[in-house]
Amino acid sequence: MIRRYPELAHDRPWIVGMHIWKLADFRTASTLGRAGGINDKGVFTRDRRPKLAAHYLRERWGGGAPAGSERCTWVEHEHC
Repeated sequence: MIRRYPELAHDRPWIVGMHIWKLADFRTASTLGRAGGINDKGVFTRDRRPKLAAHYLRERWGGGAPAGSERCTWVEHEHC
């Protein structure tokens, strides 16, 4: 999913930006749907170690497009 959202946004000129909703995992109350009391939707673990999603986003937004892609970087976006 995390790979698909930037692709979809790139193809829609009316979308002008994106952000990560949950940066890191965090402890929460244990419930039936969340065993162990951890919300693990972040791109970093609770102790801020990067997950695969963080590596992808860094590649995507932090200095260039993914390898093999002809998409622009965020800096060059006005010229695409």
